Amino acid sequence: MEKVSAYIPAFNAEKTIDECINSLIAQSVPFDEVILVNDNSNDNTLNIVKKYSSVKIINNNLNMGLSYSRNEAIRH
Repeated sequence: MEKVSAYIPAFNAEKTIDECINSLIAQSVPFDEVILVNDNSNDNTLNIVKKYSSVKIINNNLNMGLSYSRNEAIRH
């Protein structure tokens, strides 16, 4: 059986990131991994995500945009 990953690109997503992650965790068929690509957020996004031990966090050192973040998640 194939593994299924979910990735979340995030830039200053503190208002919606909890709901997003909780929605993924609540799926009837669990994902094998959840990857969050933090696109150099300058709000509280990273601190919120850190409370989810099952979420793998990738941090961009610069704001690189959606396409770069998507490709970064695929690389991991």
